[in-house]
Amino acid sequence: SLKNAYDIVLAAVSTNGNALRYAGPLMKFNSKIVKAAILLGTKPGNKVKKKLFGRRKSPLILGGYHNRSNFNFVKMAVSHNGLMLRHASGKLKNNEEIVTLAVGNCAFALEFAHPNLRNSKKVALSAVTKNGLVLEYASYDLRHDKEIVMAAVKQNGCALEFAPWFDDNVEIVKMAVKSKESLAFVNLDLRKDKDLVMMAVTVDGMQLEYAHYDLRNDKSVVIAAVTQNGDAIRFANFKLRMNKEIVKLAVTNEPKSVRYVPAADGLKAWAKLIAKKVESSKLSEENKEDTELKDEDN
Repeated sequence: SLKNAYDIVLAAVSTNGNALRYAGPLMKFNSKIVKAAILLGTKPGNKVKKKLFGRRKSPLILGGYHNRSNFNFVKMAVSHNGLMLRHASGKLKNNEEIVTLAVGNCAFALEFAHPNLRNSKKVALSAVTKNGLVLEYASYDLRHDKEIVMAAVKQNGCALEFAPWFDDNVEIVKMAVKSKESLAFVNLDLRKDKDLVMMAVTVDGMQLEYAHYDLRNDKSVVIAAVTQNGDAIRFANFKLRMNKEIVKLAVTNEPKSVRYVPAADGLKAWAKLIAKKVESSKLSEENKEDTELKDEDN
């Protein structure tokens, strides 16, 4: 059948590696076919987009056990796409060279490493330096290691979620809040710290959502938040959402934030006028830039 026709299957997997799933049994275990599927038909692991690809998935199996247990074959596969480690033999998942290559290509490959290597500080540090969120797959002991956790939150503050025992460590927390949404994983007591919250909302105004109630009622904190992102006004205390200075700042930065402005005392209608002026101004600037580009082309 066509599913076992070498030339047809080779052409198919060279275009899309996942086509190997539909090949005949003889082709699925053909080393040349599998190699072509990996190298020609799949994205390199370091270019995979999580939203489209899924960090827990790999594009295809490596073929028969003779491939999955072949050091050179697996080395080739994980060098192209680290997530191929998922289908390597248990012995090779416990091979430091193979795992180091895999996480170097795609940090999320750490999930598929043998527990021995997920407990390797060298391997884990290499992975979390590339993507802090893979701290989730490091061993329990390493998630208690300050150096590992520091490296992880430096790359992505949300990694603090996987080391909650450090959520009250000021040094680590200050590093973590430099990333969006990370304040959600900070100890509740530290969310009362004005300086810390100011650091967080300056990076991402929407982190105002996770600040202590008292700070969401602090004018300077709210101003810092809406300056970074006008939509942050939705998390401010109602009284400050009625403050004209704050409303004007929020709507000027993000016209759509007018939806979070209270309707009382004609405030929303006033805010809509500001939003309309801001949008008109932006549209005029865009039209002006387009005209200038056309003039340059001519």
